[in-house]
Amino acid sequence: MSGPSPIEWTDATWNTIGGCSIRSAGCGPCYAQQLAGTRLYTHPLYAGTTTRLKGKPVFNGRLTALPFDHPTWTWPLRWRGARAPILGPGRPSLIFVGDMSDLFHEARSLGYAMRVWMTAYRVAGRHILQLLTKRPEVMLDFVRRWQDVEAEDGDIIMANGPLDVRAAHSSGRSGLFADYLDTMGAPPAGAAYPAYDWMEGPRWWPDRPTNVWLGFSAERQPEFNARWPAMRTLAALGFTIFLSYEPAIGPLNLPDDFLALGRRAQVIAGGMSGRDAEPAHPDWFRVLRDQCRGASLPFFFKQWGEWGTDAPFSVDVSARRVYRGEIQTLLMPGSRTIKLAIPTRDDDALGPPLTLVRYGKRIAGRSLDGVEHDEMPEVRA
Repeated sequence: MSGPSPIEWTDATWNTIGGCSIRSAGCGPCYAQQLAGTRLYTHPLYAGTTTRLKGKPVFNGRLTALPFDHPTWTWPLRWRGARAPILGPGRPSLIFVGDMSDLFHEARSLGYAMRVWMTAYRVAGRHILQLLTKRPEVMLDFVRRWQDVEAEDGDIIMANGPLDVRAAHSSGRSGLFADYLDTMGAPPAGAAYPAYDWMEGPRWWPDRPTNVWLGFSAERQPEFNARWPAMRTLAALGFTIFLSYEPAIGPLNLPDDFLALGRRAQVIAGGMSGRDAEPAHPDWFRVLRDQCRGASLPFFFKQWGEWGTDAPFSVDVSARRVYRGEIQTLLMPGSRTIKLAIPTRDDDALGPPLTLVRYGKRIAGRSLDGVEHDEMPEVRA
C-alpha cells in the first residue's frame, strides 16, 4: 500500500484510500482500475471498487478507506526517506499520495484530505507530498476552506466531536476539522478523540504547507482547458503546480499563464501502456518540451508507453497537408504493424517524422529525440 515506487517522477506512494469513477477519456486505460479489478481485487481497499465492462475492470464509484487506526495512515511519519531521492542527496523525498484513487473525488469526505494535509505539516523538511487529481475544483474548494479562519478570532470555545465543532465554530477550517473527526468514527465509551486539540492545533497552523505540490491530469486540450482555471487559482495562492499529461491521447498547447510559473510548475508527459494502448504522436510531446524549455519550466518525460519511436521516414508535401498530425497505420503482410506519425508542421522544426512500433513499455523507454528529461520543480522553504 505504501513504500518505494517504480513511478519515475516520485520516490514512494502512499495509499490509504481506494476506489474512483470514470471522469474523462483518459480514465479508460487507467492502470489503477486494472490492478484493482485483477491482482488486487481481494484487497480490502479495492474489493468491490470495479465492475466488469466488456471483459475489463472499470471503477464503479464505490469509495473505500483504511480504518482510522490503520498503521498506513501514519507511515509517512515513520518513513526515513528514499536512499537516493529523486531531488538529490540530502533533499526531501517525494511521496505520491493515492496513486490508486483520487483524494478529491466529489463523493469522498474531505475529512480524508484533511488527514493527509495535517500529515504534510508534520513531515515538512523530510518529505514532499504530491497530490494529483482530475477534480481540481474540489481541490480548490478544500484549500479555500482550509484558509478560511477569520471566524476563529473570537473567544475560545471548547468543543469535542464533529457536531460540537460545527456548532461552536463557523470557519471553513473548523468545518474541515469536523469532517476529519467524522472519518474517525465513534471513539470507545469514555475516550477522548485521539486527535489534535482543535484550539491548540490546526486552528493556528499556517495557511499553506510548503511541502505539498498540487497536480492535475489532462490528457488533451479540452480537459486542460476545463481544469486549468481552478489550478491557476491554486498557483496564485502560492502552491507548486504540476500537470500530468498522461496518457496523452491528443495534442496540448500550454497557455502563457501556465508557462509564466516557471520553476514553480512542472509538466509530466507520457504515452499509453496496457493491452489496448494507442500510440501518442511524437510532436505532442515535442511541443510541450519546447514550450517548457523556452519558459524555463521543468519538463519530465515519463514514458512512450507500449508504442515507441523507430526510424525516420520521408513524407511528401501533399501527404503532409492531407494527413497533418495524424497517425497512419502501415500494414505489411508477414511483419509487425507500423504506425506513421505524420508531422504537425511542414518545416520539421519540432523533429523529423517517425515510425512507431509496439515494443512494449520497457523497450520503448523514455527517451525523447535521444534525451531523457527528468526536470523537477524548485523546492521552496
